[in-house]
Amino acid sequence: MNAVEIVTTLLNADPAIAVLIEPSRIKAGMLPQDAALPALLAREISQVERLKLVRVGKALVTSRIEVAVRAKSYREQKAVLALVIHACAGRTGDIGGGTSVAITNAGAGPDLVDEAGIFQQAQDFRVTHETDA
Repeated sequence: MNAVEIVTTLLNADPAIAVLIEPSRIKAGMLPQDAALPALLAREISQVERLKLVRVGKALVTSRIEVAVRAKSYREQKAVLALVIHACAGRTGDIGGGTSVAITNAGAGPDLVDEAGIFQQAQDFRVTHETDA
């Protein structure tokens, strides 16, 4: 289990997101250029060294995960971004196969509009979880 899988599990499980975005448009790593909108893309930006936990045989990993929102309008972009934050921020526990998970906000990226007129913005999260050492 990795932090991207943890975040995409939360995004796919959120009923408010499911109303707007079907699971096939919530991807890890890369979205097709012709993906229907709105769509979400989760990627790992960085990962802090694995810190071995004493006497447990586990390591603590902290990753910075970016969830990029792609939308047809600025209003839709902001609405989906708010749903993403609600679905992920402040979550703790065993999530999506990850154990001892803690997720916090880690900042938002700039508003962008690409050459095709697609509105985009990213929200970053800090995801900490245990993994085998």
